Amino acid sequence: RLGIENLKKDIKSQEKEIRDRQATIQEKDNLIRDLRKKNQELEKFKFVLDYKISELQKQNNPREAESRECAKQLHEMKRELGLYETKNSILKLGREDCQQKLEGISKSIEKHSGDMAEVIMVIKKIKLELKDLKKIKTYKEQAKFVKALHARYSSREANHPRAKKSLTQEHDANKEHLRNRSFLERTVESLKRQLRKDVKHAQRDYDRIMKENVVLVREINNLRRQYQTTVESMKLKDQRIEKKRRERMRRNAQRDAQRSGKLTGLEPIHQSPPSHRSIGDSKQQIAAQQEQIAHLKQQLQELLEREQQQMKGKSEKRPGSGTKLPPMGKNASAVAGAML
Repeated sequence: RLGIENLKKDIKSQEKEIRDRQATIQEKDNLIRDLRKKNQELEKFKFVLDYKISELQKQNNPREAESRECAKQLHEMKRELGLYETKNSILKLGREDCQQKLEGISKSIEKHSGDMAEVIMVIKKIKLELKDLKKIKTYKEQAKFVKALHARYSSREANHPRAKKSLTQEHDANKEHLRNRSFLERTVESLKRQLRKDVKHAQRDYDRIMKENVVLVREINNLRRQYQTTVESMKLKDQRIEKKRRERMRRNAQRDAQRSGKLTGLEPIHQSPPSHRSIGDSKQQIAAQQEQIAHLKQQLQELLEREQQQMKGKSEKRPGSGTKLPPMGKNASAVAGAML
């Protein structure tokens, strides 16, 4: 019995171990399945990466070729740069040599120009003194004058430092005179330009004033025409009103005569004619129109006086200094409103 129980225990332990191993096997199968799936995904990813790598290599090959070409060009450019640097150093040396030569030549030119200026001054002096030779008539006196002139300018004293100093002083005085003359010429030219500008501005102002005067004259003419039309229209209105008043009075007189003929037994009734109110209204209208006409006449007289004053100012002053006329916009609008 003990053996059987031991065997049963062994069987149970073996079965338990089998179950555990089966569970581990199942887990490992699941793990293998997961790993296979991951492997498949990794293979897909590898395929994609391989494709991308191939594409990048295809794109990288021409770039590598371009980089090699650029490296070659850079090497060539460095070699040319070295050559240019050597040429530049050689040219710098040549330029310095030329500058030194130029400085020496300029110094010699300045020296010779000073000597030439001195010689020119001596020649001018000799020419001035030779003009006095024409006044001498005898041959002996002319010979003496020429000998003295030759001795004066050919002796050692003429080459003395004091004589040279006097010549340089005269040369400086001539330079100062020429400089002053050029300055005065420039100032005169600038003044002429300024005068031309002032004349242009004055002409522009004169044209502007003339245009304003033309506009004023047109406005005045328009006001005169409006005034004449208003006067004529008012005369016509007065004539019509007077005609209507006379016609009304005649009708009223006829009506009163007819009434008096019909009513012979009654006393006449003294009443005011029915047209007195209309006559008074017409008189008030006539008075208001006359006042309006007087106001328009006064404004027109003021405009004419202002225009005359402006014309006098233009005749007395120069064109550029004339005063600006006041604008006619407000007066013209006021007059037109009064007429309406």
